[in-house]
Amino acid sequence: MVTDSADYSKETPEDGNAERAGDPSSEREMFAGPWVMGTSYTICDPYLFTLARWMEADGVESSRFSKVHDHLRRMSERPAVKRVLAQETALAG
Repeated sequence: MVTDSADYSKETPEDGNAERAGDPSSEREMFAGPWVMGTSYTICDPYLFTLARWMEADGVESSRFSKVHDHLRRMSERPAVKRVLAQETALAG
């Protein structure tokens, strides 16, 4: 049972909730290349893609995190991701 109904999507590091809101400075430290682990695509990339989509579904704008937003766009351009998202939409529709 979830008892925390707070809306974290509007929190900012200035609110003193940097960990929950997502600290953009930590984003800069984590990404060293176009993919999560640098220049190589790894299992971490589809995982971040899924988390970023969940974030957006919960009302958190990925544009607040430029590297996550760019990663989401880059992943969305992959042919395999396009196919899976099309299948997901067809099943939901």
